[in-house]
Amino acid sequence: MYKLKSTRYPELFRLEIADQVYLISREGISTRTEIICHKEFTREKMKNGEAIHLNYQGSFLIGDKLLEVNAICKTSFGPLGDRMLFDVEFDGKRIGNIRALYSYMGGGVNGTWPLIHSNENTVLFTFNSTELLIEYYKTLIPHKSDFLGNQQFKPINIEQLSQTVENETFEITELNDIKQIEWHIPIRDSEKNKRGSISCISYPGFERYKDVYYGKSGYKVGGIYQEKVFIRRCYSDEYFYTLEISIDNRKEIIFPWSETRLVHFS
Repeated sequence: MYKLKSTRYPELFRLEIADQVYLISREGISTRTEIICHKEFTREKMKNGEAIHLNYQGSFLIGDKLLEVNAICKTSFGPLGDRMLFDVEFDGKRIGNIRALYSYMGGGVNGTWPLIHSNENTVLFTFNSTELLIEYYKTLIPHKSDFLGNQQFKPINIEQLSQTVENETFEITELNDIKQIEWHIPIRDSEKNKRGSISCISYPGFERYKDVYYGKSGYKVGGIYQEKVFIRRCYSDEYFYTLEISIDNRKEIIFPWSETRLVHFS
């Protein structure tokens, strides 16, 4: 029916429905109109202490501005591991310079990941051990710029909730009367016939909570403690979001965005 994938930006998701691809956030949605570059590659064998899996340089025009890309993925010694170099310039300015190492001794990533984003369009860059992908998305409903930051987890202590709120839980189907549509677009096939729709829905006055347990030492406790997710009334003036996908008379409700962590201390 669909494929929903996370991106490097916790608030932003990549949604595939048939041959259509979208970028979705809680505030907006974009549709892919062009694949600027797509290079799939396989892992090569070591030769003279090095294996070059990808060594790519390319230039593209986006409007009247030049995009230049240099991507290298290789395996080498010192220590033995995969090394990735990713340099991107746009309109004469460097917007990305990634240096990454993945080895048996550990590793890490340094630098800035490239992204081109405005109210009109977004260029999304994907580079990993098997693929280089650069996609152009046209904005249908503008995203807010804060999707570039970290997703906010909102931990609260169980004692902050009143006993009434704590004991009252709801199913998502019980909240139809209070839900609000943040954005909504139709889904059409190649002949422009409507197949369904995509909507982002908010639920004011309610929140999705997740039980998280910590021991006296301050470390998270697992094992017998189950991390349950459930819907309750808000302890403050907040709300949560869902993604509703309706295709060919089938509807599914998805929860891509984070829930509030309800902290218990044992």
